[in-house]
Parts: sequence; C-alpha cells; structure tokens
Amino acid sequence: MRREGEPAAVDIAALFAEAIGLSRKDLETAPLRPATAAHLYYAELIIHTLPWFVVMAAQIGAEGTFSPAAAD
Repeated sequence: MRREGEPAAVDIAALFAEAIGLSRKDLETAPLRPATAAHLYYAELIIHTLPWFVVMAAQIGAEGTFSPAAAD
C-alpha cells in the first residue's frame, strides 16, 4: 500500500523513462505490442465476466511469469 505523499508506480516509471531520455508523451503514445494488447483484452474480459477471486488468481499467475519473460 502506498503511503501518503509517495509517488505512484506509474509516476516512478515516468521518472525512470525521463532519466533515459523518453518523455511521458513517448510512453503514452507508444504502440502496444500484440501480446500486451491480448493480455489487456483478456484482463478486461475476465474482470467483467468472472468472479473477483478468478480475476485475482489470473493476475497473481500473470505476475509470476514476468521474470522468465523479461529474461529474453
């Protein structure tokens, strides 16, 4: 949980992007890769069609796949 006055994760990511030469507009207008678009579509679909605990399980499972995906 974020404490009052702490920046949100998206703001921290924007600060990092700025440090490496990208603007917030660059981040906001970057095209989605097909796999990212598919994941976002799936997440939105299950949020609106399945019980909350299924959504949470899917999110936890997805976070567990990040390390191997980032290794490529």
